[in-house]
Amino acid sequence: MLYILRHYNQELQSILNKTNSTCAHAYNTSAQTVLTQFHTLYLLTRVKKGIDHGDAFPLATNLTLGCDNNTCFNATMSLLDSLIGASECDFAFSMFEGYQTTPFDSLIRGSRSLVSSRNAYVLSLIGTGIVVESAYRILRSSDSEQWHRVQADFGLKFQQAI
Repeated sequence: MLYILRHYNQELQSILNKTNSTCAHAYNTSAQTVLTQFHTLYLLTRVKKGIDHGDAFPLATNLTLGCDNNTCFNATMSLLDSLIGASECDFAFSMFEGYQTTPFDSLIRGSRSLVSSRNAYVLSLIGTGIVVESAYRILRSSDSEQWHRVQADFGLKFQQAI
């Protein structure tokens, strides 16, 4: 799904670059972390299910190393905090303000369709980050119940974002 929506990623990056380059950099770093680790998880899942042939160990290692030091947790929380306006980067405000490059754009500023679809894309990134963080914790601890802890860590803010 995220692959299909990849143009939103580029568009959001462009909007944030116009409104706040620091936020654009933070968004890009967080989004790339989530997307890269999700791709690794996707490949690992295909090998574990027997769809693809190969050794799962290097993929699991890449996932765990990529998420060590709270990297995936922080990337996901950064996206979530930015979407709900709980950080210096307020994506929703930036998206509302960011559509002003031509005089015509002021007519669609704050358009429900434009802003909602970009917010939905960020929500899908956050959901993906939560999945990646759950997989990371399960791989690290061999405790399949870790996803409950991840839900507790993100649940209230995620509900607020929705």
